[in-house]
Amino acid sequence: MRPDTVTETFDALGFDPAPGDVDTVDTAAGCLRTSSRELAAAAERLWGATEGEWRGATATAFRDLVSDDLRPPVADAADVLADAARHLTAWSSELAELQRRARALEREADQAVADAAAARSDLAGIPSARPPWLPPPSDPGEARRERANARARETAGQALGGAEDRLADCRRRAHDLADEYERGAAAVAEALRKASAATPPSALADVGDGLGDDALPWPYGLALMSPEELSAYAAAHPEHAADVMEYRLRQEGLLDGDEPGGYYREWLENAAERGIDPETIVEIAGEHEIDPDDFAVLDDLEEVTDPDGKSFFLLPDGITADQARLAVLMTYILNAGTDYGSASPDNDFEETPYSAAEIARIIARQDKNSWSYDDDVEFVNGNDGRLVTTPNGMLMGLGGNWLQDRYSLNGGTTWGDTFMVNIDGPSGEDAAQVLRDMVASGRARYEFDDGSIGPGASGLDLDRLLHHEEIHSQQWADLGYARFAAEYLGAGAWEWIRDKTPLPDGHNHFEEDAGLSDGGYH
Repeated sequence: MRPDTVTETFDALGFDPAPGDVDTVDTAAGCLRTSSRELAAAAERLWGATEGEWRGATATAFRDLVSDDLRPPVADAADVLADAARHLTAWSSELAELQRRARALEREADQAVADAAAARSDLAGIPSARPPWLPPPSDPGEARRERANARARETAGQALGGAEDRLADCRRRAHDLADEYERGAAAVAEALRKASAATPPSALADVGDGLGDDALPWPYGLALMSPEELSAYAAAHPEHAADVMEYRLRQEGLLDGDEPGGYYREWLENAAERGIDPETIVEIAGEHEIDPDDFAVLDDLEEVTDPDGKSFFLLPDGITADQARLAVLMTYILNAGTDYGSASPDNDFEETPYSAAEIARIIARQDKNSWSYDDDVEFVNGNDGRLVTTPNGMLMGLGGNWLQDRYSLNGGTTWGDTFMVNIDGPSGEDAAQVLRDMVASGRARYEFDDGSIGPGASGLDLDRLLHHEEIHSQQWADLGYARFAAEYLGAGAWEWIRDKTPLPDGHNHFEEDAGLSDGGYH
C-alpha cells in the first residue's frame, strides 16, 4: 500500500487536515473515464445511424431525431464525464501531496509536543526560586547553586515557550492546509454534480459503485446521490442527517446564502435527532415557505426546555397578536415533534407524524381560533398571568388576578388555542417561574387547597396533558366559539370540570374524544 493511503492518527495536531483515500479516488476516476469512452462510442454509433441508403420522409425524421435530439445529449454527457474524470485524477495527485504535507506537519507537531514535555520535566526537577521576602543565602556555595538554578529555570522556560509556539504554528498551518483541502474537494464535488446532472443515471451506476464511502470526504459525495438515496443515507448516518437536509433544501432552491445558524439550524438538528426524513423537511419548507427569517420571532423570547430537550418560549408583556401566533407556529416547527408517542404506554392515541399536513392543520386551527391571539394574549398578560408557547402548537398559561382566575377550573381549561392551567395564586414573574418549573419538570402541576403548587399523585406527563388540550383546541376550531362554549360549558359540564363527576347521560364526549387518561381523569 502506498504511504499516502496509510491510515494515521493526528494526535499532535488534533485533527486530520486532509482525510481521504487516494486509491479509491483513482478507482473512481477510472470508472468515469470508462463511462465517458462508452458514451462517446454510443454517440458515434448514433451518428452512424444517420448515414446509409435509407431515404424518404421517415428516414429524414429518424435522422433529425438522432442528430438533433438524441446524439447531442449523449455526446455532452461523455464530455462532462471526461471532465469529471480529469478533475478526479488531478484531485488524486493533489490529495496525495496534501496528505504528505499533513504527515510532515504531524511529525513536526509531535516533536514540539515531545520538546514541551521534556521542558516541563526539566522545570519540575529544578528547585523553586527563593521567595523574595527571604534574605539571600550567606553561604557562597548555596548562592552559586541558586544562580545556576535560576539560569536553568530560564533556559527550560524558554525551551517550553519555544516548543509551545512551534506547536501553535503547526496547528495554524494545519488549518490553512485544511482550508486548501476543502477548496480542492469542493471543486471536485462541483464537477461530479455536473456529471450527475448531465449523465443518464444508468451510466453513473458503475461510477457510484467505484466511489464507495471514502472516495471523497463528507459532504462532497452527496453530489452523486438521488433524493431517495440521500434519505437512506440520512437514516443510516444520523450524525450527518441535518447536513443532508440542508443540502436538499439548497438543491430545491429553498435555502441560499451562508450556512444558517440559530433556530433554523436547530430545527434541522431536532428533525435529524427525531429521524425525520429529509424529504419531509423539503416538503414543509416548500409548502409553508419556511426560511431562516421565520425563526427570528423566537430570538428575543426566553427559551425554556423540558427534560427531553424540547423548546417552550415565554411570551413577554407587550407582544403583539401576530407575533404570538407566529411564535406558537414556529415553536411547533422548531421542535419537529411532541414526544407524545413516548410519554407513556397508557397513551390514549398514537402520535401524529410531523409533516407539512400537520402544520397546515395547526395554521387552519389558529385561523379559526384567532380570537385566542387577538384578544386573549393581551387579556392574560394584562391581568398579570403569563403564557408560554408549546411544542404542540398552542399556548399554555397560568396565574393572574381574580378575574383571570375565573377562566381556569379543575386541572385547567382550554379556551381556543390557549390552555389555562388552574394555578391562580402567582402573578407576574412568579407565574412565569411556575411555568418554567412546570416545563423543566416535564410533569403537569396543580395548585392544592393549602396553596402549595406541585405535581399530582399520578405524575401526569406534560406531553400527554398538552396532547389532550390540543385536541380541545381543535374542537373549539371545528365547532366555533359559540357552539363549543354552549355544548361543552353548558348545563352539567361545570360539574364534570370541577368535580370529575359524570354528566347525567354518563359521559362527556368532548373529554372522551380528547383522551381521558391523557387528561388525567383516570
